[in-house]
Amino acid sequence: KVHVIECPPDYCCQKSPCSSFNGCNVGREGLLCSKCMQNFSLSLRNENCLDHDVCVSYLFWIFYILNILGYSLFLLFRNDCDKITIVWKYAKELVKTVQQKVIHYFEKEQLKRISNTRPSEHWFDQIPFSTIWQVFVYHTQDISLLQLNEAFQPIGALIWIQETQQKVKDIFGISSIFPQDICFRQMNILDKICIDNSIAPIIFLCFFMGLILLKFVSKERIIRSCHSRISLAILLSVMYSNQKISSTFFSLIQCISLNGKSHLFIYAETECWQSWQYIIIGYISLVTIPQCLVFLLGPQLLSSGQIRNWQFISALYFPAPFLMYWLFLDFTKEGKTFCIRNNSRDLSTLKILDEIRNPFTENKISLWFCWMGIIEIRRLTLVLLDIFLSDKIQNYLAKTALCFLAFIANITAKPYK
Repeated sequence: KVHVIECPPDYCCQKSPCSSFNGCNVGREGLLCSKCMQNFSLSLRNENCLDHDVCVSYLFWIFYILNILGYSLFLLFRNDCDKITIVWKYAKELVKTVQQKVIHYFEKEQLKRISNTRPSEHWFDQIPFSTIWQVFVYHTQDISLLQLNEAFQPIGALIWIQETQQKVKDIFGISSIFPQDICFRQMNILDKICIDNSIAPIIFLCFFMGLILLKFVSKERIIRSCHSRISLAILLSVMYSNQKISSTFFSLIQCISLNGKSHLFIYAETECWQSWQYIIIGYISLVTIPQCLVFLLGPQLLSSGQIRNWQFISALYFPAPFLMYWLFLDFTKEGKTFCIRNNSRDLSTLKILDEIRNPFTENKISLWFCWMGIIEIRRLTLVLLDIFLSDKIQNYLAKTALCFLAFIANITAKPYK
């Protein structure tokens, strides 16, 4: 029997001239071309193996520090982002100009029948900065999971989507912001994953150091908002890094059979089912998957006063025990009594609810669960399809079906403002 196993993306030679039908890309060798040749190292930006002579490692620290400072400042001053009016003002004016041109076009074409249903010219003024930013981040991260160009040769609009996808990766990817020639000698894909995911805890450490510094500089104002800043920073760090962490962890337990042994797909030189992989499986089972239910049920319980702010934040990191407690509240009278006793909302609770629920409308669905949970479930499903459905055509069809279901759900529920 002859078994054909597809290489991980950009590992094997796919563009002529190739040395053979199963040849590796330049600088690669080994099982599934998963490791770099001697005197070659893996690039931090992509999956290319670079010669040591062209590797530059000192630039890494410059981009690494700038990246940490940028994200730390964003988390530190996220409370004040809605007060930034200069850039936001020009963005609004640009959207208004485009909207007026669209309206003028419809009027010119004598489509007067839509004049009663078109939105107000001032609709954009009513949307806060946090709403636009959240919708932009979430949907652009989902675009990076679709990978439409891998199933079919892109044409027309798909070329634009492919170019947009690369720009999104350059903006939100951590290793992708580095120049192509940055690499460390003898670095493999597992080392790269560790470097790529090490930035999140360091950003959070810098955030707390900055918060302590601000307390000494402006004591009264910062102390009043310290709790809300910490809560919001934890929430944002989970929301914006969830997709990256989920993709990484699932890829570290994706194994294939080679020569009668189980090997890690992204680095076939490593055999599967080592002790650290069982730890990852436990984390996925107890944290990654239940976390979707925290976003689905938690905001409603927090808004009604059935749970406190610290319980919701703690549930983001330890969802399993808190979800069981929340179900207990829902099925007992204690929850209603607790709701009556704790119906007041502090500043941090209001900030969390605004961040999660701002993009969504208040309707019958929002009384039962938060639409943010639906988005998290959709994203987790995209990650699972992206990692474990290896056949490109099946992968493309499954993702298309999921996007179609999401489209129908949005038309039916109309969750966004």
